[in-house]
Amino acid sequence: MRRIAGVVLAGGESRRMGRPKAMLEIAGEPMLARVIRQLSSGCSPIVVVSAAGQPWHSVISGRLSGHLGVFWEVDRWPGEGPLGGILTAMIALQPMVDAVLVCGCDQPFLSPAVISKLIDGWQGAMVRMPVVDGQRYPLTALYAMSFLPEMLRQFEAGERRPRRLADCGSTEWVSAAEIQQVDPDLLCLRNINTPDDYENAIRVCSQVDNPNGA
Repeated sequence: MRRIAGVVLAGGESRRMGRPKAMLEIAGEPMLARVIRQLSSGCSPIVVVSAAGQPWHSVISGRLSGHLGVFWEVDRWPGEGPLGGILTAMIALQPMVDAVLVCGCDQPFLSPAVISKLIDGWQGAMVRMPVVDGQRYPLTALYAMSFLPEMLRQFEAGERRPRRLADCGSTEWVSAAEIQQVDPDLLCLRNINTPDDYENAIRVCSQVDNPNGA
């Protein structure tokens, strides 16, 4: 049985939002807690990667006290972008798992159905990544642990763009049509960057969580 860990990137500075995105509440829970809850439907363990000394760590940790198998890792390469965070988690997880499913702490529209679609369709390629209208989504993607050495080589050579990893190894592309089988509006690929995004996410999540208005 394949072992898939979940990786949540929470190391961004949230400049456009003006406050930590991980702490933003949606439907009564911090967005990070919501993402972890969704990832837990198909991934274990869950690793949250963030910069050291974040003031919200203790608050979130308290809210996650009931979630077993959630671990924190301090970004080994702070300020170097999401690829450093992905590598931090993968280094910490080896050799416990076969692959990691990566997402951001600001993706509240992830669902168990989408997570299952990304994991269950994996045929063993180094990368399994959504692509929609030519745009790659490397922060809603699966990476094989066997790809870690090449990822590290690319990083050490100066590469910082996760989307370029798909050019460095075998890749399974996940089409919009595949995702739309379980997420018709491709909500899972949206992230929250601004206050307007946040207000919209509250409305959309309310509709998704309570489709009948209950």
